[in-house]
Amino acid sequence: MKKIIAIEIDDVLNNFSETLNNAGIMYNPILHSMKNPLFKKCIYNLESGELTQTGKDVMNSTEIATGCVEFLDWLKGDKWNIILCTDRDLRFAYNITTNWLIENNIQYDFLFNSDNKIEFCNDMDINYLINEKYIYSDTLNIYFPEKLNKINQKSKNKARGFQNFKEVKQWIQESYY
Repeated sequence: MKKIIAIEIDDVLNNFSETLNNAGIMYNPILHSMKNPLFKKCIYNLESGELTQTGKDVMNSTEIATGCVEFLDWLKGDKWNIILCTDRDLRFAYNITTNWLIENNIQYDFLFNSDNKIEFCNDMDINYLINEKYIYSDTLNIYFPEKLNKINQKSKNKARGFQNFKEVKQWIQESYY
């Protein structure tokens, strides 16, 4: 098995939903989708091909998740390839996203947008996914923040909710090594 992991940015590496809610845009990644036209209109100006001012403000002001830099440093030190696989529309948000990643010392190898992370991971031969929400897969080890998903159980399909990145590190070590 190759050492490749896909990781969502928003609500995994940062506090995107909280920042949106503080800006007055009620958003829950479990109930909403970045593909939702009403939500997209708040973040992206589809006519100009740019982020709206709200989109810029929110993406620039998200705070980094506790422990994620240390976790990513551990992955890189252990020779993992880190693929950031995001719901963000990178046609609009590539520069602001990469600048935020650099400013927060986020190590990664590749940055992709994908509407279907399970399919993306299967196509890329990736066995591990850290996603902002629970999604079903028979093929992947999926980890997701419990605070957003309210699921606290070991699933038949290898999906697990985590409270911190130390747990994810431990689970990866147990399942990979």
